[in-house]
Amino acid sequence: MFAPLPLPGTGDSLAGDVAAWVGSPAIIALLDAFELERPAGGRLLDRVEALARASLRWDYRRGKERWEAAAEDFTPDREELIRAAATSLGLLGRATPRAHEYDHVLVLGAGVGPMMERSRLAAETLRGGVRASTVAATGSRRKLTVQKPTLPHCETEEDAVDLSLRRAFGLTGPPTLMEGTNPDGTPWYVRSYPDAEPPVFVLTGPAFKADGRRGGTMDEYLRWAASIPKDAHGNRLLVVTTDLFVPFQHCAGVRVLGQTIGCTIDTIGFDRSRSPYEPPHRATELLQEIRSTIMWLREITLFLDQRPTN
Repeated sequence: MFAPLPLPGTGDSLAGDVAAWVGSPAIIALLDAFELERPAGGRLLDRVEALARASLRWDYRRGKERWEAAAEDFTPDREELIRAAATSLGLLGRATPRAHEYDHVLVLGAGVGPMMERSRLAAETLRGGVRASTVAATGSRRKLTVQKPTLPHCETEEDAVDLSLRRAFGLTGPPTLMEGTNPDGTPWYVRSYPDAEPPVFVLTGPAFKADGRRGGTMDEYLRWAASIPKDAHGNRLLVVTTDLFVPFQHCAGVRVLGQTIGCTIDTIGFDRSRSPYEPPHRATELLQEIRSTIMWLREITLFLDQRPTN
């Protein structure tokens, strides 16, 4: 129904990519279907801000965790439109990288089921001919309650990250363990498998930040940037996640790593609809992550708007 859009930051102009996303036929069709106001003309930041306000209609979390989000039922026609728009916007069907060579692969952390799928996709991508100098995965030491019988019991997200990578990449040797503290007092932990080809690293931190909030995607990117590599400026990074998170986590990467240290970001995600470990996508989840993407587009555009013109 709608043509696929490139992820922001993969075209010739970041501002042009954002404008194309904000004014895309898929976004306009969703706004019209929900009787929401279309962004008017004018500055790009104004249009993104207007879209962010309209997308409050799709905020089913209201500050809660994703698993606590509200549900909403739609007619079959509305459901079909949401899925078609989500496909165009990159939330579905983005499992193939754009290039054949990257400097680094970064697998974003998750619970047992999605982490197994993300690790599998990363390993299959490299075995399929994509080259990289390092593979890293990020996570935290948050406690896990949901287990999968295909892995040993995982006490924490860190365990799920490490065990799923070991299985996907065939890592058999013991890791090298390091730990320390950042200047802000935040502890860090690294498990490295230097004999793997390419070398594999598991980068983890505490489950919660100093203010009591659970860490998010931005914290995972910062953890990677602080650990591997030290000369990340200009490096080509392939991020691996879950399909419906591809656009928002890609935009977060563009903002946190692309606009600050010059990383070139590409992002892929496993197809959750085909996973034996994960439930099918709900339409409300797709709308929620479209809103998440819009909020990161806002962060990107704010940064662009504040840059000196000379």
